[in-house]
Amino acid sequence: PDEGPKQLKPNGPKDPNKKDQTIGHSKGPDDDTVAKVVGDSTPAFQKCVEEELRRNPNFRGGRITVKINIKPSGIVADPAIDKTAIDAAPVGDCIKTKAKRMVFPKWDGEDVAVEFPLILSNGG
Repeated sequence: PDEGPKQLKPNGPKDPNKKDQTIGHSKGPDDDTVAKVVGDSTPAFQKCVEEELRRNPNFRGGRITVKINIKPSGIVADPAIDKTAIDAAPVGDCIKTKAKRMVFPKWDGEDVAVEFPLILSNGG
């Protein structure tokens, strides 16, 4: 089961009866928006894996977590991958480059740290 994106900013307990009027304005993108933008980028991430498999047919892939900071302007900064071997490899550089191309809606406020899982597989 895929947990989807996870915002790392501090959140207090949520009251399910109270609507949050600030989502997308001062707290950054909500989880659905992050999931949509990341989902739209999945083909680009998959191309990175396909390129790596051409270079290294023994590439095993696996599950990684990509960590990004989203600026209030909607641009992505400081992408990182939790697995050092992937982060330092060409496939990691490719994934981080593609992550920087993601664009989120603008808001007024602070940077938001987000992490999301990716499954690196040969698509077969």
